[in-house]
Amino acid sequence: MPERSLCPWLYHHHGRGYNDYTIYASWTEEGIFFVTRMKDNADYTVLEEKLIPITGNVLRDQVIQFNGFYAHKKCPHPLRRVVVWDSDNEREIVLLTNISSSEPIPSQLSIRTAGA
Repeated sequence: MPERSLCPWLYHHHGRGYNDYTIYASWTEEGIFFVTRMKDNADYTVLEEKLIPITGNVLRDQVIQFNGFYAHKKCPHPLRRVVVWDSDNEREIVLLTNISSSEPIPSQLSIRTAGA
């Protein structure tokens, strides 16, 4: 991924073609928020299960940490794994974000996926 100068507090989305743990750590340290799709084969430990809204499409909200040696070394920060229901395509979508675990997830997340 090419170097980019991003403003702090920017919500940046990038696809799930690969996970760039170094970028995730860098953005987290710089206060740049991201939301991306999490790879199915990610190795992680759930540190905390967050309460989710009773209504809406959020199925799960977890604070996680990567287990893999290189993944954990490159990104030692806890991140959030949020599972949402995509009713248009009738499937779960797993998102990865560094938005603070103290911030509540809206009860209805708008899912827009290009070519997913």
